[in-house]
Formats: sequence, structure tokens, C-alpha cells
Amino acid sequence: MGFNNKLQREILKPIKTKLIKEMWNINTLKASKREGEGMTNKIWEEYNFKIGMLVKIKGKISAFKLSKQ
Repeated sequence: MGFNNKLQREILKPIKTKLIKEMWNINTLKASKREGEGMTNKIWEEYNFKIGMLVKIKGKISAFKLSKQ
């Protein structure tokens, strides 16, 4: 949802693979950093992903969850 063109989907493939391998899910990606569970900018950058993509993904999580209800 929100990543409709081919280039965006290609960019997301390695991110998806890494996050699944590291056992992240939409709840832990969106969780509050204060709770010590959420994805931090530091972790994201350690994965060598662009920080702007984290912001974009986090912004789409709520809409995705609502669409699945």
C-alpha cells in the first residue's frame, strides 16, 4: 500500500528480506522507541537503508493496518 510503482517495489525488496530475517513486523516497526521495541534511526542506518524510507514506511503502517480490518 502506497508503494505502487515498480522502482519503489524494487527498493523495498532488500528491506523486506532483511526485516523478515531479523524478525521485525509492522507492530515492532511502529512501536514507540521509548518502549525499547521500535525501529530506531540508528538500527535502520546500520542496515544500510535510507532514513527517508523508514519515515515513509512508518507513515503507511497505520493505513495498512486499517485496510486489513
